[in-house]
Amino acid sequence: MTGRRVGVIGANSLVGDFLLPFLAESETEVLAFSRNNLPAKYEDVSDIRWCGSDQKTILVDSGNLPVESWFSLLPIWGLKGYLPIMKSLGVKKIIALSSSSITSREDSPDPYDQDIVKKLADGENELMRWAEDNEVGFTILRPTMIFSPGRDRNLSRIADFIKKFRFFPLCNDANGLRQPVHAHDVAIACQQAISSPKNKCYYICGPETMTYKSMIERIFIACDIKPRLIKMPTWLFTSLSFVFHVRASMVARMADDLIFSNDWAARDFSYRPRHTLSGKWE
Repeated sequence: MTGRRVGVIGANSLVGDFLLPFLAESETEVLAFSRNNLPAKYEDVSDIRWCGSDQKTILVDSGNLPVESWFSLLPIWGLKGYLPIMKSLGVKKIIALSSSSITSREDSPDPYDQDIVKKLADGENELMRWAEDNEVGFTILRPTMIFSPGRDRNLSRIADFIKKFRFFPLCNDANGLRQPVHAHDVAIACQQAISSPKNKCYYICGPETMTYKSMIERIFIACDIKPRLIKMPTWLFTSLSFVFHVRASMVARMADDLIFSNDWAARDFSYRPRHTLSGKWE
């Protein structure tokens, strides 16, 4: 992508924190759209132009110059409103983040989960229909549980609980399989997928598969705390879920295998995740 201009919507997101430097290093001019102010670390990066998120200002901030490639790091159901702006700037390819929750939660009886699945499905379908009608290429990435120590809303919340209480509650059958993926690897997948000629959806997983229990034990070790797991029957944990500030459906999923394959992403754009759930948790 050397010498090109790309747009990144949701630039100050977890994945954006890794994607923007990758793009700048490849001599790509980046128009970064975000509701947040310019982070200090980008102040001296000439290839990153920090823009607002108001759709009315995007045309002004872009200088009305063509922006053929776009990365959407927003929840995919929020992308719809930006599509007309992308079209006016000559978009040819969109990389959009969705989530593996679109299938892993589809059978959940929890209304919250059902709403998430519907939003994800509606967002994906809207993008695919629009892209086909406007002859625009697209790639939809469905990452599993994204983590980045201290920043994500998944494993970092667990780490915070462990640091505060020095234990973690588990239901007895918390052996469901997981594939946490680092935001760094998701950002690499975004960058790689921009050159893929296929209009497809891809699951993006981490390099390891582990049980939910093993995942929690690794977080203890990363926090430099001896693992202390308080096991209880699922029915009891479910009834006490409000005490631990988790949804009952999350407790039930501890026993479910939420695993996917990287095979198609590896074949089509050489995706190879590297970051394991290890090291220190800041």
